[in-house]
Order: sequence, then structure tokens, then C-alpha cells
Amino acid sequence: SDGVNSATQSVTITIVNLNANTSAIARTNQNNSYYNGDDGYYQSGYNQDFTRDSSTGIVTDNNTNLMWIDNSESALGRSYSDAHTYCSNLSIDGYNDWRLPEIDELTNLINFSNYSNSCLVSIFQNRGSSVWWSNTDEDTTRSYYVQFLSTVYISSNVNYSQDLTKDRSWVAKCVRGSYAKSNHILIDEDLYINDTSLKLMWEKSTYTDIKRTWYESIDYCENLSLGGYSDWKLPNVFEFMAIVKVTGGDGGNSIIQKSPLLNYLKSSKHWTSTSHDK
Repeated sequence: SDGVNSATQSVTITIVNLNANTSAIARTNQNNSYYNGDDGYYQSGYNQDFTRDSSTGIVTDNNTNLMWIDNSESALGRSYSDAHTYCSNLSIDGYNDWRLPEIDELTNLINFSNYSNSCLVSIFQNRGSSVWWSNTDEDTTRSYYVQFLSTVYISSNVNYSQDLTKDRSWVAKCVRGSYAKSNHILIDEDLYINDTSLKLMWEKSTYTDIKRTWYESIDYCENLSLGGYSDWKLPNVFEFMAIVKVTGGDGGNSIIQKSPLLNYLKSSKHWTSTSHDK
């Protein structure tokens, strides 16, 4: 099974990658293609690149330069307040500026080819609970988290649900460092929106309000000719998530920044081309 419920209806949003060789977005690592035009068919984006120091348990993301703690202690369950305290008091390998990660930093750790490890990049050896805390708050009472589960449904692989009490015992994977999160630079063309910061173009036609199945959505995008371009495709999950980014990254208050592109998306549910490799 490809994990796709073809009877489910949702809204199609289309996209074209202006230059896949210099993409500003990482690959999802879905390696199998279940339908021509899906994520496994294109495999767009740059390759993930992690290294691990076995003596310290530090995992480094060589694309973002973020450093993550991955020792046995980091896999223990903690409350929200204890998670913050643990990271802020941590001192490893001469570094004492550890913090809880933001939501969009945690999603950099997703690998959709790693079904056996619940879509987490395989370099992490001390996974702990499937739920990992983030520093990103929805408001003064709710905090976002990421949940790594082995399922084909994207809403379960990357769960943006809020914890309502902040007293659950979840994993605090501390991180240090920062990387540039470029502002969305949008050019409003006649038939599409050009996001030059992400090297992506998005259709803004009213036809994207029509509900389609997953297969119909891929076919619609593959057959689309718009604005002089014929290489449109359905966005993968990382391309779609790039619409939202989080600033802060210092353990203090986070600011969720949404691309103005969201003003053109009239539905709360949208297909992506990513399914789950098995």
C-alpha cells in the first residue's frame, strides 16, 4: 500500500521549483515513487548531512550548523519547565548555550525514508519518547511539540498539536547555534506568486480552490501550463512547511512568522506530494 486514501478530498495548491540544484529546502528523503509526479518521483531539495561525535553525543547538522545533544540523559522525559531548565543548565564539550529548539529546527530532523525509526534521521541513537518539546509557544498556556510516529499520515508524522497543560513528560533534545532564516521575498505576478527566497513559484489561480483527490491533484499540477511554465508540481511536505518559520532561538520568546503567501491559501487543508516510504 502507498498509504494514500484516494477517496479523501482536499484542496490542491501547485508549485514549481525554479532551480532544484540550488534548492533552499532539504529533501524529504522519500525515495520510492508511488505515482508519477509525487515526492519520490522528483526527490527535490538538498541532501541532509549530519555527523556525530561519539565521545560527546553531539550531533551536528552540517547544513544549518546546529548542534544537538543525543546522549542517554537527553532521552529522558521531562515537563515543559524542566525541559527548559535542563537545556539552559547544560554544559557539554565546553558549550553552555544550549536551549530548546524551535519547531522549524526540529522538523529539519525528519527523514521520510527512515520508517523503522519513525521518520527521525538515523544518526540519533537516543530517541526516547516519540514526542519532543520545542521552545515555540502558541500563547502563554500552550507549547508546540513535534511527534515522530511511524505512519503514512503527515499530520501524525509531524504533529503540531498543542499541549494544553505543559506538565507532560516529553523529551528535551537541546540544541545550540543558529542559522539564517531568510525573509520571504514575494513577487506578485499575474498568475502566480514568486517566492525568490525559497526559489519556488506558487499558483494563485482560483482553480486551486477546487477539491481533488491526491492522485487528481498530482495530475492537475503535472498537466498545468501557466505563465509560460509547464514544470509545475504538487509541493512536498518540506516545501509547504517552509511557508512558516520561527524566530527567537535564544530560549526566550519565539515569534512565529507566516509568509504572506498564506493570504492566497483559502483552505486550511492542502495536499502535499509526500507519502511514506516502507
